[in-house]
Amino acid sequence: MSDDLQTCQIYLISPLETGGDFPARLTRALDAGKGIATAFQFRVKGLDQHEAAALAAPLQEICAARDVAFIVNDSVALAKRLG
Repeated sequence: MSDDLQTCQIYLISPLETGGDFPARLTRALDAGKGIATAFQFRVKGLDQHEAAALAAPLQEICAARDVAFIVNDSVALAKRLG
């Protein structure tokens, strides 16, 4: 692999719908490009904090297991809740 490919890193942003099979899709994407994605931004709109936390928690675990930073978009309260 060339040096350029080894240093290439990407920042992933969630779709607005992160339920259903999205956790499995995120897992496959992170595993397929192991080490390429360095951050994942959880970005959902129009959900209360409880719904958002329920969707975010498994995604946060997936990211943590792969050493990918988990970033919460636009909600300090949700970020604090998730730790």
